[in-house]
Amino acid sequence: MLSRIIEGGGETRGSDERTRGYRILRLVKPEAGPWRFSVDTQGALAGWMLIQDSPLDLELVSDTRVPKDIEIPIRIAVIDSRDGKKVTDPAILALLTVQAEVEGQQLALLGDGSVPGDIPGDGIYSGIGKFTQLGKVDMPARLDSHSLTHRRVFPMDVVNASWRLEPHVPEAVFMGDPIPLLVAIRPKGQPDLLSPPDRIEASIGSRVVTLRDDGIQGDTVAGDGDYTGIWRPRMTGEANIVFTAYGGSPAAPVGKPVAVSGVLDLGEANPMDFGTIESHTESKALLDLLSATVKGRYPLRIESDIDIGGAVAEIKIEEDWVYLNTGAVEIELSHDGPRTWPVRVRAAWCLPNTEIPEPFHLTISGQGPGGQPVELQIPVSVAVSPSTWWECWWWIVVIVILIALCLFIIYGYIWPARFPSEAGVQISPEEDMSEGFLHPIRGTRGSGAGFYRHARIYLQPDFRLSRHHQGAMAKLVAGRGTIHLSPVGGSLIEWQGADGDWLALGDEGSFFMPGVMYRGGEEQVFFELRSRW
Repeated sequence: MLSRIIEGGGETRGSDERTRGYRILRLVKPEAGPWRFSVDTQGALAGWMLIQDSPLDLELVSDTRVPKDIEIPIRIAVIDSRDGKKVTDPAILALLTVQAEVEGQQLALLGDGSVPGDIPGDGIYSGIGKFTQLGKVDMPARLDSHSLTHRRVFPMDVVNASWRLEPHVPEAVFMGDPIPLLVAIRPKGQPDLLSPPDRIEASIGSRVVTLRDDGIQGDTVAGDGDYTGIWRPRMTGEANIVFTAYGGSPAAPVGKPVAVSGVLDLGEANPMDFGTIESHTESKALLDLLSATVKGRYPLRIESDIDIGGAVAEIKIEEDWVYLNTGAVEIELSHDGPRTWPVRVRAAWCLPNTEIPEPFHLTISGQGPGGQPVELQIPVSVAVSPSTWWECWWWIVVIVILIALCLFIIYGYIWPARFPSEAGVQISPEEDMSEGFLHPIRGTRGSGAGFYRHARIYLQPDFRLSRHHQGAMAKLVAGRGTIHLSPVGGSLIEWQGADGDWLALGDEGSFFMPGVMYRGGEEQVFFELRSRW
């Protein structure tokens, strides 16, 4: 937005000795987009110039007092002038370049951590420079991007007095061991101009170890010029340690290569005994490598020849159980990592009678620090209590019983015979059957079949069909395509033959013949099997 116009900005004399006036238009936080300016020049020639302000600024981080003829790191930070904080946004830093000028020589400063002790992307740009002229000198610096150029001049004091750092570090160490780092400072030039460093930092890759001369944390005597710290190597190989002094009089950084070696000795084999395992149980033991001598980090493979039918061997890696029977398992053995791992043998429901060779083995193999193969075989003892026949096959027996029971129940409802749906009994008080009524058998309550029982119904002396046998004179039982008729309770049931004679029905009964007349109930009930259709 348009904030204000400062009128009567002033006058200035140009290189052509002409005096011109100027006015200032200031935009505060302008919105994005094109802007158009118009000025009434009243017929005079006029021009315009855009001056862009930026909050980005440069700040010297390294010491302003530097030694003569010694290569030293020059560190300049990109800061936000509004709050003085370093700019660390990668999107902004990617657009910037920083340069310094050391005695007329352009020095490109980088923010990629290429100078020992630097951290990539922390907003500090560094380079190595050397001053050769004593006294007060200016060091110009410039910040460039695609849209701005910002310059700063830093006053430097070049002195003929500095410290020489003398590192006392073993040439070869073992990984993981506490290594004392000692750096002695020695005066160079005029000692009376020197003040001791506040600290010395040892940069090993991305790690920094601080050395102090304060008589504590490993330092023997405070103020004796010997700076001490403790370093624990984390990787094997050659480590380049760069010692840099901070505070006090200047000192040239010094490097010291150190060979970091590892040690891998798997020690003695501690046998593993799982005891006796039974069906559906598990037994645990511990893979114990506490006796191993380890300095460094080494991947190892674990293989097993444990082969028990109906059981599996597993090892716990972190939070997961991993099968040992299906191939090699990888673990890492290190000086600061775990040395023991739980191992278990887990049995299924059915354990066969297995002959187990004595013993099984757990084989641990890998490569030592020099690439030499290392191997350790651990004896494994385990016994098996074989399952009984019932423990192995009870579930099949139960299934067979359940299937048989289901079939028994289903057949109990399918097997019984039922009365035909069209069957009925014509019951009459007279020999003339037309005087009676047709009673549908299946329409009578209780005429259905039961569990493993054929359908049945009873003929009562009071001219009706009933499911109750009390007082009944005849019983009708459904058969396969037939109906069986028999007397009940000693009642006399007769049937009429072809010649018209009445014949007695035996106690065992007979087929209930359609179209044949029967009588009972002291010759007062006449009945006949008929079809309703």
